Amino acid sequence: MSERPTRQQGAFVYTGSGRRQPDDAPIEQRLCKDQACAIQRCLASKNHKEVYCKEEIRVWRECCERARALGAQKHEQ
Repeated sequence: MSERPTRQQGAFVYTGSGRRQPDDAPIEQRLCKDQACAIQRCLASKNHKEVYCKEEIRVWRECCERARALGAQKHEQ
């Protein structure tokens, strides 16, 4: 009996077709994309229960705060 190939464990997260984000996209959207994808992966693998993804959400929020601060610095100059 032949074995069927096994599928890699984990949730599928659509990452798009490699399109560029618009130039006028918010700075946190551009700089914190990886953290946002980590939240999507976590939620998908944990049956969309936010309580299990608090660490990923915290990291994303910190990234957004840093990005906004960076954006404010650039506007002041």
